[in-house]
Amino acid sequence: MAAQQPVSDLARKVGALLGQQLVAPICNPKRAPTGLDAALEKCCSKRFRNVWLDAGFQAWYAWFSVDIATQTATAQLPGSELREIASSLCSIRPHHTIQTLFEHLFYKSYRHPTRRRLLKQHSYSCPEPLSKDQSLPAPPASFGPSQMALTGIMMPTCRQPPLVNSNNNSNSNSNSNSNSNSNSNSNSNSNSNDDDDSGDEKFHINSNNNHDYQFVHFRQPGDQPNNLNNPPSNFGQPPEVRSCPEPKYLTSILPYHTSASVVKTGRGASIRIVSSVSTAQGHLELDIYSAQVPYIARELFGAIIQAEHGRLYLELDSGANASFESIRLSGAEHQAAQKVLGQLYSAVCNDAHFVQESERGETMTSYITLEVNGDVKDNSHLCVIGNASSMLQIAGQLWPGDI
Repeated sequence: MAAQQPVSDLARKVGALLGQQLVAPICNPKRAPTGLDAALEKCCSKRFRNVWLDAGFQAWYAWFSVDIATQTATAQLPGSELREIASSLCSIRPHHTIQTLFEHLFYKSYRHPTRRRLLKQHSYSCPEPLSKDQSLPAPPASFGPSQMALTGIMMPTCRQPPLVNSNNNSNSNSNSNSNSNSNSNSNSNSNSNDDDDSGDEKFHINSNNNHDYQFVHFRQPGDQPNNLNNPPSNFGQPPEVRSCPEPKYLTSILPYHTSASVVKTGRGASIRIVSSVSTAQGHLELDIYSAQVPYIARELFGAIIQAEHGRLYLELDSGANASFESIRLSGAEHQAAQKVLGQLYSAVCNDAHFVQESERGETMTSYITLEVNGDVKDNSHLCVIGNASSMLQIAGQLWPGDI
């Protein structure tokens, strides 16, 4: 019998990131994530079987929830590793908010018959409904440790102008964050429908499509390269995930105007912070009201976005307006980031990847992105990538006394 081949480093990173989408809490489990139905229909209509749906909807949801760069990274893996990852995803018990979302999608929302019929027509399985005697843990006051980490992110190998990152792939979900999810599952708007039926595919615009991507893994000074046969002692340690701080603490890290731009849901603000000691990585995601997107986009990225007839439009140099379903802005100017993000920027600007950009003489950073949804009913998502230490520092200000 041939010896089992070791799992590749890329497969390990991708598998970890996908699995973490299932155990991280979401703020609104009774609303379908933007673009879910369009992506599901597209995957079902493919000529070849979808490896994630073959394993189960839970595996597909994890794939759908990561950003477009991670989805692209999965295409680099051989089929055997993809099937192994997909199978392992279905063995994870999701966070109770994710379980609630699955039940809402397939048994309670007004579109649930359409989704179930779609999967059945293509011989894919649906999630089982929650049994009446199945106990789900009550959500804590502030979401505590969970198994979610930013283990890697696809970034351009060469710096591009700060207009808009390009992505015209067939994938219909982009995060931040994703992740977002850039596409973030915590997209909340009190005026939105209970279920999303947009069904429109997202796309990205750019004046230059010649990008070579690499999988970047941020490290702290002194970190040793990963060794699959001899992983670090803290490898696998659950990262810290916190969501929805009290709005009154936002001004401790953000200027007043920016803190007012963050979506508020109930008694919490739509913010999620992820930090992992074992990978020395972290990121912060903020949901932004669509009415505040023109200000954030102009100040951070120099992009002119206008609202008209319920849509957001990107103004081009020619004076024409470009409509879109979703675009991702990247390349925030450092001085503008200090003005717009305040103490949040001060906490991350000394992280290694920001310092490396400064040492290369770059005046803009790739590690601050804004994913803008074209429909004014949908919130947009601002993502800042940092190290675990800076994310914990920020979390200490948003959840004083808890850290």
